[in-house]
Amino acid sequence: QELMLNHGLYYYLCSLRNRREIARLVVRPIFQELLEFSCEFLYPSLIRRHVLEGSGGWVAGEFSDEMVRRYETLFWRLKLKMISKDGVEEALSKVTLYRYLNEPEEAESICHDILATDPENQMALRMLGLTITDQFCGQSSDRYADAGTAFQRLNDPYERLYYAGLLCERRAKAQMRAGRPPQMLVSLFKEAMQYFEEAETLHPTGNDDAVLRWNRCIRLLEKLPQFESEEHHTTLEDADTAPVGISRGTVRKAG
Repeated sequence: QELMLNHGLYYYLCSLRNRREIARLVVRPIFQELLEFSCEFLYPSLIRRHVLEGSGGWVAGEFSDEMVRRYETLFWRLKLKMISKDGVEEALSKVTLYRYLNEPEEAESICHDILATDPENQMALRMLGLTITDQFCGQSSDRYADAGTAFQRLNDPYERLYYAGLLCERRAKAQMRAGRPPQMLVSLFKEAMQYFEEAETLHPTGNDDAVLRWNRCIRLLEKLPQFESEEHHTTLEDADTAPVGISRGTVRKAG
């Protein structure tokens, strides 16, 4: 228990990039196994260093030889392994499969495995950001920063803008599903549209994805009472219906 509550380990985990995955796949199982041993740790700082560094040479006198052996076996059994570079393409296909199966956490885990082997793999970075946004639920636990970091590592300026817009759109949609007030959603949708408009200026020939996302944001905005009211008073006549394509300049100024 002292090991689990030790502040040094907690703050160390908070500083790690993949802290949630490490805590779930490595630290938590170790804690569970250690608690089952029902042993007392007199020097938690030494144990912490042993867990985090994987040192194989330190043996505490407070442990029996059998305990040390079991502890070492547990640590190395739970250590993450690297996939081969030859297996990256097949792993990417599994990311797509798990996303189709609506298992984004499984897909995200594979993305981390790919990036551990090939840190600049552009498809894995795109998929990592997308799998994180797949897990958005409109709550404070949504990892916007993690998704944004993945997208900003993309080499193509168009993709950085497009996926930044997609991140804002998905954040807004998650908050819409969670029943957030319209005024919280409008700014997010407009921010997404600004990114999409900038991306459109750089889009590859034949790629109109930014336009498609822009139009989707407009249609979602039209469902918000506050947005409809504002647009009605400023741009629409009483007989008009809500337009599919509101002037982009108007929306940008409103944002």
